[in-house]
Amino acid sequence: MKKRAVCLGLLAASTAAAFVLAAPLVLAAPASPASPGAPGSSGAAAERVDHPATQLASKLSPLNPPASEMPPPFSAIGAGAADGGVAGDGGAPGERDPNAEAVDHDQVLFEIAKDRARAPSAANQPPAQWRLDDVKTRVAEAEELLYSGKVNEAIVRLSAMIEHPRFEAFAEDDAGRAAVYLLGDAYATAGIYEAARTNLRRVLTTRGAWNNRGTYARRAVRRLVEMAIEGQLFAKVSDDLRAVPAQAPEETRGEIAYLTGRAREAAGDPEGAFAAYGQVTQRSRFWAQATYLQGLIAVEKGRYKEGENLFCKVADPMRQSHTTRVFADEHYFAVRDLARLALGRVAHEQFRFDDSRYYYYLVPRDSDRLAEALYEAATGRYEKKDYQGARELLDELRALRVHHAYEDEAWILDAYVDLAQCKFPEADQKLITFIRRYEPVRDTARRTMTDERAMQSIVTAARSGTDAGPAATIAALLRINPTYGMLTRKRAVLDRETRGLTASAPLQSRIDTVRREIAQAETELAKDALGRLDRRLSRLLRRARLARIESVLGRKRALEVEIEAIQSGILPRGALDSLDAARYLQDNEEYWPFEGDDWPDEFVGGEGPR
Repeated sequence: MKKRAVCLGLLAASTAAAFVLAAPLVLAAPASPASPGAPGSSGAAAERVDHPATQLASKLSPLNPPASEMPPPFSAIGAGAADGGVAGDGGAPGERDPNAEAVDHDQVLFEIAKDRARAPSAANQPPAQWRLDDVKTRVAEAEELLYSGKVNEAIVRLSAMIEHPRFEAFAEDDAGRAAVYLLGDAYATAGIYEAARTNLRRVLTTRGAWNNRGTYARRAVRRLVEMAIEGQLFAKVSDDLRAVPAQAPEETRGEIAYLTGRAREAAGDPEGAFAAYGQVTQRSRFWAQATYLQGLIAVEKGRYKEGENLFCKVADPMRQSHTTRVFADEHYFAVRDLARLALGRVAHEQFRFDDSRYYYYLVPRDSDRLAEALYEAATGRYEKKDYQGARELLDELRALRVHHAYEDEAWILDAYVDLAQCKFPEADQKLITFIRRYEPVRDTARRTMTDERAMQSIVTAARSGTDAGPAATIAALLRINPTYGMLTRKRAVLDRETRGLTASAPLQSRIDTVRREIAQAETELAKDALGRLDRRLSRLLRRARLARIESVLGRKRALEVEIEAIQSGILPRGALDSLDAARYLQDNEEYWPFEGDDWPDEFVGGEGPR
């Protein structure tokens, strides 16, 4: 026991001096949206995530792209993950020729879509005599097309009806509003946002739109808000929603308040965003997101207690039994898990390691955030010097057998826990394996940055979770700027809408400009992700080599302690045979290990020399 106490004391001092394991959970103010960067720690920032089902990106685009190679202190919402992962030097989209004509990508898509929708087709000709039943029939047909995924067909059929002069007679009827709403919804689903805004705004401004609870007006507001978050169209959609009357239903006002908060945060006004989020009531599907974002803003301003109270409103495991029920959307449980991670980080920041362990424990087994919670909880136990607790959490993390964005960080933590427990051979072997595995990965990431096709393949695999072949390890470790996903969606929409157009078609030069700008921006963001991976792995490889020095020095000191214990009578003399005597030989001495009683050059029986 005395030997072990001495050893642990020595290692605690040397390890603490050599290595601060995980990114300190310091919460900094968010970077300006104009220059992407997430709140970070010790020079490193975290990706902010909205929808953690791909980090909430389907509905809440991240506000700040990843900005460092360190694990995030607050994987919150973000930039523009839904939705994650992590990241310093957020890459701005590619530069363009300052003398080139400004091109509105969404407007180009709108013009292409209108041309396609006006293409003549016998199936889309309006009836000779318009009747209300004809409008209802076409609306039902369009709904069926949308339900079956035939979005373009729905757009063509609805456009042919709505743009016809005879449709005006039905525009103020519920059937007419339904047709216009469905066309806007179809355009939004197709990613053609300007066309979607035009039609959804028309629903809001039609006379009588808010009568009888304003069913389609309320649906139009919901769709506009979803589209604004998905495409980061905060200012444009905020202008569209000025037409919503002050007496609109409470849940509709909550939609607008939430969007206002996102817009203020994107504009660099966190206090304005905080006030707007506070107007989102529990009758809004965005209540959990708004409360969580309020907590982030409070914490980033240093108001830890206030932020913790806000997170608790969302994260409370007993919420359903003793608090007001909330009208939540499908992202509620993902946001709840983010709030529990946030509580753990706030407690960690204040050195309340037992509290942080409890909060991390609340993240359920089926959560996408479980690996993150286990890793951060293990970091907290390590910093508290509860090395056995850290070991148990790391073993639990390994038992998940899943790829996660902290595999490299967790590996180094695992080795340092062994060092702290004086398990020097085990630690050294883990560090050697880490260097052998990740040094080639780092080198491959560097080479890939010069090969655009390979770079795009790896980034696509990282976003989709598919196997990237030999580069699978790189894909698993990449922490992608959520803006990249928005660009790839826009490129896919452009390719779909321009399919079949000839090189001499109108708009062709503008289409080529849009395609070139999107490709350049994608390349820059892919390089940014690989560059951050290069820096992160380089940092961890340096720490792994430093830790190997610690393991050698630790083994040496452990042997010295054992010898001192033998000399002082604490250990029996016979324990000397268990020591690694070869380490203590002089330059003029040799060491012959014991090989048994029979040496290979001895005579054995009558068989002669072996």
